Amino acid sequence: MTAQDWSEWERSVRDDLIPKLTDTSVVVSIAPRGRTDVKFAVELGLAIMLDKPIIVLARPAVPLPPKLLAVADRVVQVDFDTPEPEMRDALGDALASVLLERGKL
Repeated sequence: MTAQDWSEWERSVRDDLIPKLTDTSVVVSIAPRGRTDVKFAVELGLAIMLDKPIIVLARPAVPLPPKLLAVADRVVQVDFDTPEPEMRDALGDALASVLLERGKL
């Protein structure tokens, strides 16, 4: 990555990602599998720093790090082959309970 690439990425995070996360009530992220996902890590770090509720969508066979489990308000096990209504209901239930707990619903 060149210095110019880094500057553009940093500007994108500051001008686009931070305002979006600041304006949201909850952060929902899909846990990566395999190699570290830098985008996921940056979004997670910002969500923590902005004290946002965090819902992690995780594939059943993918182990999650204990520290991620410690900061997540909810982990929703999601088989992406699950029919959409069931997945939507599981996510909706998690969103409602987290927002209710945080006094935002």
